[in-house]
Amino acid sequence: MRQLCRVLWLVCITMLVPALVYADRVEVGKVEFARGSCAVQPAEGAPRMLGQGEPVYEGDNIQTASRSFAVLAFNDGAKVTVRPNSSFTVKTFSSETGKESARMALHIGGVHAKTGAIAAAREDAFSIETPLGEAKANNASYSVRLCEADCQSEAAQDAVASPGVVDDSPVVARAVDVRNLVVASNTSQPQEPARNLSVGSPLYAADKLTTYEESYTALVFRDGTRLTLQSNSELLLSEYSYQASGTEDKAVYDLITGGLRVLSGDIGKRKQENFKVKTGVATIGIRGTGFDLNCREACASPGANVAETLEMVLGGEGGGLYSYVWDSAITQQNQSGTHVLEQGQSNYIASLTATPVPVAQLPGFFQQNPAPRPDTYPPAVENLFQAPLADRTLDVPPGLYVHVEDGQVSMEKAAVPNLVKMTLQAGQAGYTGTGQILTTLDVSKAFQLQDPYPRPDRFDATVANVSGYSLLQTSPRLYRDTGFSCVMQ
Repeated sequence: MRQLCRVLWLVCITMLVPALVYADRVEVGKVEFARGSCAVQPAEGAPRMLGQGEPVYEGDNIQTASRSFAVLAFNDGAKVTVRPNSSFTVKTFSSETGKESARMALHIGGVHAKTGAIAAAREDAFSIETPLGEAKANNASYSVRLCEADCQSEAAQDAVASPGVVDDSPVVARAVDVRNLVVASNTSQPQEPARNLSVGSPLYAADKLTTYEESYTALVFRDGTRLTLQSNSELLLSEYSYQASGTEDKAVYDLITGGLRVLSGDIGKRKQENFKVKTGVATIGIRGTGFDLNCREACASPGANVAETLEMVLGGEGGGLYSYVWDSAITQQNQSGTHVLEQGQSNYIASLTATPVPVAQLPGFFQQNPAPRPDTYPPAVENLFQAPLADRTLDVPPGLYVHVEDGQVSMEKAAVPNLVKMTLQAGQAGYTGTGQILTTLDVSKAFQLQDPYPRPDRFDATVANVSGYSLLQTSPRLYRDTGFSCVMQ
């Protein structure tokens, strides 16, 4: 009987000690998902197994091995995906009014982060520090990566079947020129925040682009097609497929409103009928073509009752669609039939049922267009899209890489914070090595844009693959052993 009492007493003490250890620690979040078996050893106290729904505390150091990752959901709405082969620490976390602060540390590897209420309340309150520099975010979705020799070769070493990734759309185009505010939003993922474009920003199928007063953007597509979207305009990249396995090459754009300048590329050369620009009053086809469109209120809203005279139309004041061809020819198809507009000609279409009206005197908005013609931009497709060039060892030197999907991130050097720093906007990427130089990359690296491990705001745990083993480690430095899946310390 005495022996039984002693056993029961030991069991009670064993159960009580962890409760006492964690009682004075503030829970800052939970594990939303972890691929494989996970464990956590806090700064003080015994290690414990960690699974979905388990709490995260200040001082917890998360470690992931090859082919494993964890998604953390914090109390303020922030989320972080810890990539494979990474070591990540939650240093401090406070949602107290006036003292909001979330300080994280990335020791090796990489994370994707989406900020929450703390970043919204105080500028630079959400930060991820590394041995080479620090990334402070203002309402942002971004990635932080410490590259060694892994970044250019990880696709082959760590190929996974998109675990939990909702949006794995390939990049179909890049912005090669951006003037003032230009915004992109993906219509297939309406829950995603809009992205402010900058030079090098990626565009995806189903993206809708919006320009504002005195703004424009020039895009280069994978097939060499070049578009310039003028100010106060909206364009939807409805369909785009080029050299994709099992899919016919095709490009369909919807000009919702405003002005568009077009130089067709390889898709139109190979099969003209597979390249189209749709508007509210006609569908534009090509014949190896360069042309300008100006879609106004009746074009943007075909049901609108716009009263206009022939004099208004010929003077460039009509409310429908104006077209001008500066290279080759286009076709215009609507309920009145199919019409051809030749090089050097301009015309006007009032509605879906209207026959085009020739406009002999080229309207002023075509003659004095502040948005550059797309043929003034070199396509440089091989530099923008080809992964072998983007992933060469010399093209990805070791160092710290930060890529911003949305919002704004301040990148600072670790040794001299607030003295050596730069600001990255949506679509931009930055780099720093062991020196004191910070560099804005002309084009984001392939590993930043095509990471198979999920951004936390695009993650769906129901489709993620859970497997593997667990390992407790006592050092924040990770042993790169493929035999283990996920470790938390």
